[in-house]
This record gives sequence, structure tokens and C-alpha cells, in this order.
Amino acid sequence: MAAIVKTTVPKLGGQVAMAAAAAGDQADCGNGEELVIQTAGTPTTVTVAVPGNTWNGQPTPDTTFTTPATGISTLKLVPKYADAAIGGKAAISWSSLTGVTRGVKLDGV
Repeated sequence: MAAIVKTTVPKLGGQVAMAAAAAGDQADCGNGEELVIQTAGTPTTVTVAVPGNTWNGQPTPDTTFTTPATGISTLKLVPKYADAAIGGKAAISWSSLTGVTRGVKLDGV
């Protein structure tokens, strides 16, 4: 497990603490957090697990999206990502760890 550090960024601006993406990444979610992803040369598919089942007992589909090869992408970490099995955090996985850094941003005052 790799817990992603959450940075509260003032509304006037600031930097998000970024670190290399890791297998088993987990992040706080459901209180306005936003996942920030920076890629350097490799398009990366990011998957955020959605725990639980649908009304008919099927697993709830995970959220996936692909980043550009180089750039910054963001994803709101909404309450549906909270997994009680890992302390209410979101479980995040990556198709590639090469050239990927990530952080979690929370807007401040």
C-alpha cells in the first residue's frame, strides 16, 4: 500500500506534493479531494476501484481513464470510491508506473 499525501492548496494558489506513482496507491476521498496526475512520455490508464455491487448483484464498474502521454490530468475523488476494507480510502491502479507522478489536492481557503 502506498498512501498518497494530501495537500491543501489555498485558493490563491500553491503546489501539490507529488511523488512517483506506486502499485497499491490509496488516497482519501469524498471530501473534495482531487487526484492530480503528471505524465512524462507515456499515456497511462488510471483505474479507481468502485467497491460494492449494482442493484442486480453485479460488481460496480470501476472508473478508468487514459492520460495524455505528457501532461497533467485530474480526477475528483468522489464518495463512491471509498472502500471500507481499506479505511474508506480510494484504491488507485496504473497501467504503467514509468514517468508518472501523482498527488492529491484539497482546495483550501
